[in-house]
Amino acid sequence: MYVRRRRIVFALIALASTLGVAQAWADGPEAGLDLAVKATGVLRKYCYRCHGEEFKVPEYNVLDRQSLIRERGDADDRYVYITPGKPDTSRLWDRIGHEQPETGERMPPSGPKPSTSEIDSIKQWITAGAPFPVDTARKLVSDQEVIQAIVDHLRSLDDPGERKRWRYFTLATLHNNPKVRNDELNLARAAVSKLLNSLSRRGTIAVPAAIGPGQTVLALDITRLGWDQREDWGRVLAVYPYGLTFRNRPAGDPLRKLAQEIDDLVGEEVGLPDVRADWFVDTASRPPLYHALLDLPTTAAELERRLGVDVDRDFLEADGRLRRAGLDKSGVSSQYRLLDRHDADTQAKDGYYWKSFDFRTDAGTANIFRFPLGPVFAANPFPRLAFEHAGGELIFSLPNALQGYLLVNAKGDRIDAGPSDVVSDDLKTSGTSLIVTGLSCMSCHRSGMIPFPDRLLGGTRAAVGGDARDKLDRFTTTQAEWDKILARDQARFLKALEEATSVFLQVGADKAKPVRDFAEPVAALSRLYQKDLDIGAVAVELTTDAKTLRTLIQAGAGLQRLGLGVVVEGGTIKRAEWDSLKESTLSTFHKASLELRRGTPYRVYRTE
Repeated sequence: MYVRRRRIVFALIALASTLGVAQAWADGPEAGLDLAVKATGVLRKYCYRCHGEEFKVPEYNVLDRQSLIRERGDADDRYVYITPGKPDTSRLWDRIGHEQPETGERMPPSGPKPSTSEIDSIKQWITAGAPFPVDTARKLVSDQEVIQAIVDHLRSLDDPGERKRWRYFTLATLHNNPKVRNDELNLARAAVSKLLNSLSRRGTIAVPAAIGPGQTVLALDITRLGWDQREDWGRVLAVYPYGLTFRNRPAGDPLRKLAQEIDDLVGEEVGLPDVRADWFVDTASRPPLYHALLDLPTTAAELERRLGVDVDRDFLEADGRLRRAGLDKSGVSSQYRLLDRHDADTQAKDGYYWKSFDFRTDAGTANIFRFPLGPVFAANPFPRLAFEHAGGELIFSLPNALQGYLLVNAKGDRIDAGPSDVVSDDLKTSGTSLIVTGLSCMSCHRSGMIPFPDRLLGGTRAAVGGDARDKLDRFTTTQAEWDKILARDQARFLKALEEATSVFLQVGADKAKPVRDFAEPVAALSRLYQKDLDIGAVAVELTTDAKTLRTLIQAGAGLQRLGLGVVVEGGTIKRAEWDSLKESTLSTFHKASLELRRGTPYRVYRTE
């Protein structure tokens, strides 16, 4: 994840204005630069694995300043991890700079500890206002350069029919934002590849090609995913809030000429052959687009039919195709959870189908240790021992060995998100605590199936006897056997994940780092996309700079009517407002682009 650091400089005036701590630069710019780089390097080395990759504390990312300075806790215990300028009121300093009463040790709890000088650099850094390095070494990539890269790639394809199949995912907005780190760009590329392959209906991994200046364009023949080049891509464009066309620019304009050349190469019926990568990952990893692109059915029964899984038969015959485990709590719920694993060989060799049963309570027929032989169905020979669940998560092997996900209610009908009284996500991967199909599941199952301690075998010994005991014994197994099953399923997933992402992640200093040790890329890019937009971020979105944008907003009522005056005052605009198409045929981005005469909004409308 970590690439070799290029030369980094700070925007001194903007930083001092934002943080109000010109003291950070009292000894000169280079001193301030060295301090920020050193301190964030210490956090990356000792803290980031738990607080940025694995999120052992929800929403706590030591390399995200917004995460560090945000107020947390309740009315009786309000705190921040960093109070700029004040180490003594910063929880991060309390944890890393002092011995913990319960252990007598400083953080991190295990492994190498930071040296005295490294700890001192953290204190100096917080005192200086906790400035973060801003990477201005990357050369800005223009609209023209992005489109030129697409045209050059299309020109390189001799077959006109092949040109119509290629689509492009652009990273220029991320690349041009100096607050986005190089390792985050690598994660973004990996996220696009992982998600595309997680939406694939084919049996092979298809890795997009990185092209263009700064590798800011990812190119893929989408028929390699089993997608229809018009129907499925049309679904994407129908909800795309950033579409711009340059066909209407003045005659002789280079962008107009390039836009016309794309039409000539692929045909006007293709529309836009490119979308923003960050938007695509955040949107296509959740319903409704996730359901549509993966062609997911509306019921668990239909999914099981497609997978060749007969859950009733596996239960009744108990011939080894079903294994059952029970948890007293899981990562998404404090209630009981029951897990069934079925063999599913129709899509891929050694495929699997996992089905969870989740509950609103632990009492009555929701107690899986008293009622372990559910669910209720007509042929169930043990109706008095059948649990009654509220819903569940379905995890299944895709043909390419990555995983697909579906959330269902108690009846087995597809739902977009799990009920918050049944399951919830403390990490707020989806932007809230709701667990949504796709995105939330990918974040949680970053390495595939998650190892667990089975409680069902021992927990039912005294509660179930006779024929019911014999039946249950044919489903349950030892912890050692569960560990083997989980390791096998996980290894299968990780092999496919490595094929899809390693070319983007294992670079530079991270060349030997296992893919499973990187942050989960889809969730990482989604979090990056969901961030509120300050004036610098809005300027990047509109391919201008903050100073110019400030002047334009102050001088023009049009941009102010769009609510952009707030960023001039030091505030932010919400991503959901910036890209929303719910209240208009155009997004706020579209309208701002019109005001700046950047391009003509491009929309595709579908009747379904």
